[in-house]
Amino acid sequence: GWLAALLSIVAVEYAFAYPIGIFGLGIKDLPWLTAFAIYATVANILSSHRRRMVAQLLQMHAELERRVDERTADLRRSNNQLIRATAKRVRAEVELRKSQVELGRIGRIITVGEFTASIAHEINQPLGAIVANGAAARNWLQRNPPEFSEIAKSVDAMIAAGERAAEVINKIRSLVSEEPSELKTMDVNELVGSVFELTQLGFRKAEIKISFQFEPGLPPIRGDRVQLQHVFLNLLNNAVEAMSDLMANTAELLIRTEHSPGNRVSIVFEDCGSGFVDADITRIFEPFYSTKKNGMGMGLSICRTIVKLHGGRINVSQRSPRGVAFRVILPAGAPS
Repeated sequence: GWLAALLSIVAVEYAFAYPIGIFGLGIKDLPWLTAFAIYATVANILSSHRRRMVAQLLQMHAELERRVDERTADLRRSNNQLIRATAKRVRAEVELRKSQVELGRIGRIITVGEFTASIAHEINQPLGAIVANGAAARNWLQRNPPEFSEIAKSVDAMIAAGERAAEVINKIRSLVSEEPSELKTMDVNELVGSVFELTQLGFRKAEIKISFQFEPGLPPIRGDRVQLQHVFLNLLNNAVEAMSDLMANTAELLIRTEHSPGNRVSIVFEDCGSGFVDADITRIFEPFYSTKKNGMGMGLSICRTIVKLHGGRINVSQRSPRGVAFRVILPAGAPS
């Protein structure tokens, strides 16, 4: 730029300044030479600034391209990771659906097992009563002379147990067909007494002393008679089995009925058996958890379900020095 300015001064002086064709600078040439030099300097400064700006723009463009390439590479890596994660999630969803199908199948198997165990448990008690009363009737028949009055009692007990088995089957059929249960208003004391009538032969055979403390004037309850009879019958049979290791005439069972706060009625079964020494008392109402050697673990679970359906609850506690107390609490009137 400075060389161009110098050559321009020489060319003007030689070709345009008077006298033309003669190269020579004097004082008279100082004004225009100064002005020309100023303009040339300004032009050079502007040109230099422009070149720096162009260089900076090129550098910024190169930096921008570098950053774009880096971001593109990052996005490509992120996209690849996202594709892999999506594929993994799809595989996980497929496995989850398979697991859900398998869990559904297992759940149906467990439901069928529980239902089968429930039926077996429900039918086992009246069948056992029929067998026991049949054996008793045969023994009375073999007496000389035969005890026809006792035979008649055993036959009546067999008929009652057979009718109970038929009622159980009808209840199961109505449950499967979703028919509503027949709710009736009942007296608690009479209901517990009717259950004892079905099992008194077993109590006599086991030589168990049973005592009743029925509170008079209790409000009636409303529910399914067969289902509630099953609950009380199951608790009675459990008490008999719990005291089977005691000596004759030392096994005692107390059945109490009483009015509870909140317009409720309580039925309490207190035995003097061994209790739940080696068992987890918090799990005795769970399905398939049994404290008996050959138990199925469905009796107390079914009892709790029935009591809950009637708007009540069932509790258990250890007695001192030995024994267990089961308390069934039911609302008076219609179940909630």
